[in-house]
This record gives sequence, C-alpha cells and structure tokens, in this order.
Amino acid sequence: MTRTRRFVSSAILGYTQQATIILFGLWLTPFLLSHLGEHAYGLWLVGLQILSYLMLADFGIVALLPRTVAYAVGRAGSIEAATDLPSILGETAVVVLCQTVLVGLAAGVIWILLPRDWSALRGPIGLVMAGVTLLFPCRIFGAVLEGLQEQAFVIRANMLAWGISTTINVAAVLAGWGLYALAIGWLLSQMFSAAACAFRLRKHFPGLLPRQLPAMRPSEAIPQLGRGFWISANQVGQVLMAGSDILIISKILGPAFAVPYSCTGKLANVLANQPQLLMHLAVPALSELKAGASKERVYQVCISLSQGMMLVSGMAFCVILLVNGGFVRWWVGVERYAGLNLAALILVQMIIRHFTLCFIYGVFCFGYERRLAVVALLDGLVTAGATLALTPWLGLIGPPIGSITGVCLVSLPFSLNTLARELEVSVACLVSPLWPWFWRFALLSGGFVLIAKNWEPRTIIQIAATALVVAVVYLAVAVRPIMQSALGPYLTQEVAHLQRLFRATRLTRVK
Repeated sequence: MTRTRRFVSSAILGYTQQATIILFGLWLTPFLLSHLGEHAYGLWLVGLQILSYLMLADFGIVALLPRTVAYAVGRAGSIEAATDLPSILGETAVVVLCQTVLVGLAAGVIWILLPRDWSALRGPIGLVMAGVTLLFPCRIFGAVLEGLQEQAFVIRANMLAWGISTTINVAAVLAGWGLYALAIGWLLSQMFSAAACAFRLRKHFPGLLPRQLPAMRPSEAIPQLGRGFWISANQVGQVLMAGSDILIISKILGPAFAVPYSCTGKLANVLANQPQLLMHLAVPALSELKAGASKERVYQVCISLSQGMMLVSGMAFCVILLVNGGFVRWWVGVERYAGLNLAALILVQMIIRHFTLCFIYGVFCFGYERRLAVVALLDGLVTAGATLALTPWLGLIGPPIGSITGVCLVSLPFSLNTLARELEVSVACLVSPLWPWFWRFALLSGGFVLIAKNWEPRTIIQIAATALVVAVVYLAVAVRPIMQSALGPYLTQEVAHLQRLFRATRLTRVK
C-alpha cells in the first residue's frame, strides 16, 4: 500500500470517528448537564484541562517516537530492513518507565494544590490521575504504530474503546455515580486502546519489540531526554495556547461561565480537529520523505497538504458561522449561547491557527524541536497573558482575541520563514499557492457573516439543510482551483481508486 493510500485510509477512518463522536455528543452533553448540573460539568471541563498539564511530565519522549520510528524506516527503506528499531524502542521504554515516577509525583502535587471549593472534583480527578500514572508507559504502543503508518488501526482501536467506555459512562451516570462515572469512563477508554495497540504490535510486528530492556547509562539517556525536553516545552506552549482559556474563565468569571463559553465554541473546537487530523496523519510520511527524498518532493507534499487542510478548514468556518447560533440554542438552550461575536472570533482564531499549522508540521518534520519549543512557549505566554489581561475587561471574547494575538505575533511569522529557508524557497512560494483559495474564501465568509447577523436556522431540519447548502456552495466555489493545484493529482487518483472499489463491490453483489 502506498503512502498516499495509507494516508487516505487513515483520514477516512479518522473522520468517521470524529463524526460518530460529534453525533453522539449532540445527545451526551445535554444528558450530562441535566444529570450532573452546570457547576459539576464545568468542574469536569476544568479537570480535563488539568490533565493536559499533567501530561507535560512526558518530556516529549512518546510524542517524538512516531517520527523517530518513521526516520528509521525511511533510512532503511522498509520496516523489515530497519534492524535498529528494537534497540530504539527498548531505550525509549527505559526512559518512559523512569518518567512514570515523575508523572506520579506531579499528579500528587497537582491534586494537593486543587482549590478547596473544587471539592467535588478531588475524588474523580484523583482517580483519573492514578490511572494516568499506571497507564503512562502503555502509550508507547500506539506511538510505534503511528510511526509505522498504522494510524488506521490506532483509530479503529480508539473508536472501539470510546464506544465501550461511553456506554459504561452513561450507565454509571444514570446509576448516580456523578463525576466518578466520567472518571471511570475516561480510564476505560485509555485501557482498551492501549491493550488493542499492544496486541497489534505483538501479532503483526513481533520482531520490533525488544525481548528485554537494555541497561542504559545516564550519558546514553541524556541526549534522548534533551530532544524530548524540547517537545515537552512545545507541549507547555500548546497547553498555554489551547488549554488555559477554561481555567482563566473559571478563575476570573467563575466555573459556570465556562459552560456557555464551551458550548458556543463546541462546533468550532470539534470541527477544528478535522483539518488538523490531515496534518497529524501525514507526519510519519513526511518524516520518512525527509529522510529519503529530495527537497523538491517534500515541498510539493507540504504545499498539497496545506491546500487540503485549508480547503477543509474554510468549509468548517463557513458552515459553523451560519449554523452555530441555531445549533447551540437547539442543543443546550438559548441561555448557553454566548453570541455571534464570540463564535466568529473563535472561528477566526481557528482558521489562523490552521494556516500556521500547515507550515509548523513541515518545520517539525525537519527536526526543529528547539526552535518550535521556544516559539510555542512564546506564543503560549503571549496568548495566556493577553487572555488574562482581556478577560476581566472584555469577558468571554477575551480568550479568542488573546489567541489571535499570540499566533499572529509569534508562530505564524516563524513557521513561514523557517520552512521557506529549509526548502530553499521564498515565503511567497509557500503562500502563493493558497491565494486562489483565499480570495474565494474571503468573499464567501463575508457573505455568510451578513446572513448570520440577520438570520439563523431554528429547527434541526433547518440546521442540517443550511449546513448542506453552505457546504455545497463552498465546495462549488473553492474546489476548482484546488483541483488545478498540486493537490489535484492526489485527489484525482484517490477518487479513481474509490470508483474502482465501488464498481468491484457492485459486480461482486451481482454475481
């Protein structure tokens, strides 16, 4: 199977997973609000962001593993020829086991420092933190599969784990277990996913797993920790960028204000993962290309991925802009919709972040951990600082304005200049292929803003019909320049492949 075919297969499964979660979430969030209450649910949202801080104890070792595995396969030419993989995985496992102790200590410190008025959260979040510590080394299995471009299996395993844990989750909430029900469901999903990935590795790639862990000297572990430290520092920046808004709102305005903020941005936050999924799935392939292909080839792939990502991001922007108000009112009630201004600002920061990510992923695959870490930290500090300064003054629109400030001042200029220099092209060569899409998107989004100010769908049928019409109009206007770009041949090839599969399926049914 080619890299493109594996990528497309993983993307289809990833989008199927996201669609399933979105559809079920339409029911789950009102269900939790009605059974737990707004204050308790707000505390759980805060608890999830606290978990993101706990995972910073990883020091980036597991996050770096998919790229390390992809590099080894790219250098050797195939998985079978990559004979150094068992030793790489053994050394990584030793470091991760040592880190598990740090994770446990960090969990204890965070739990002790929880505010007293969050007493309802202490027990459930303590249970989750204990589970995170015990399961911490098991994340290696999924990371190795991603590096081998087995993302399709990882996504299937996560879907199954999510289905099982959510079913148990709902049953436990109905039984009156409160926030403990959410904690148990979260832990079960992590356990099932890790077990499935471990089974896949042992069955299909038995030679990759080391039979025994190597004895590592501190001098051998320090370089790996050094590389991972910069990934961890990058994650600190990511948490400050995307994981501080709920905490700041809860601290300044109160936990109850986190609920309308979260509900208003729910569609944007969920659909924002769709374009990001394309780039995340492409990281192993890009890393493999970097190790064994020319810069011209890497440039073509980067441009194609950025065009695909912005095509999807622009469609999400236009659809959410027009349906978000009616959706939130229908979904959780008018009192939990914070208005068009907040929704529009969240969408603006979403699409600017997506545009920046197009180039950041390319920079990451060229090995710029240190610079990316410094930039992410600066971006995170500017974002969090601006959010802290603006939220008391502007209220709920402070966090998205703070995020826009951070990305425009720090991450965007750095990613453009660094990738252009690495690929030996100008910044204009990176940006100009997106111009045919951009001006069409600007005209469409401007028109949809005018419509959203004067009208919004009310019923679920109107919401669905509006989303469909907006998507069709957007694609009719935006797809043609994309098909004529560097991405066009990839899309044409995959559409032809899907048509052949469909014809083969029909012939099989007829026989």
